[in-house]
Amino acid sequence: MKKNILLVEYDGDTIDTIKGLLQHEVFDIAVAGDAAVAHALLKKQTFDLVITEALLPKSHGSTLCEYIVEHFPNTKVIIISEKLKETNERREAVRSGAAEFFEKPLDPEKFRKKIIKLLNIREKTEGSDSSVGDTTNLYVIPLLDELKSEKDKEKEKDKDTTSSTDKFKNILEDMKERDSYEIDLE
Repeated sequence: MKKNILLVEYDGDTIDTIKGLLQHEVFDIAVAGDAAVAHALLKKQTFDLVITEALLPKSHGSTLCEYIVEHFPNTKVIIISEKLKETNERREAVRSGAAEFFEKPLDPEKFRKKIIKLLNIREKTEGSDSSVGDTTNLYVIPLLDELKSEKDKEKEKDKDTTSSTDKFKNILEDMKERDSYEIDLE
């Protein structure tokens, strides 16, 4: 299952940077240049994460965030902004319900890790009872999707006697054999 991300940004360089950081088949990224287009896309499609610029044309990222939190509570929001002398943007982001605030230029590794963490947290709250604990270098995104799929199959059939531990091991072995996306959670 792909993770749908809506990027609300008007700066081409920032769009290219973020798309480059998230360039993997797990992510499907839609881009909106302003809040009006973002509203239209949010009504048509479900997004796991919205990354929005704080200062949008004719609107503000915090206002968009408040709308998302109210109407799409399962969608996480990250607000990004140029480094400003004032700290109002960060306070406004927190007040509006954003999961995170990042200043530009983005720290690529911290930004990517935060996105992975946010998407995993959301995935777990939807019912994945798997625990990855403190394990590092897991194939997390495909693994969680496969575990969820396995759980659904188990409920339907209710004939499978394979333990969840064995299923987890089998999935890990399968993932090692494929060209997968490796994520370091630490």
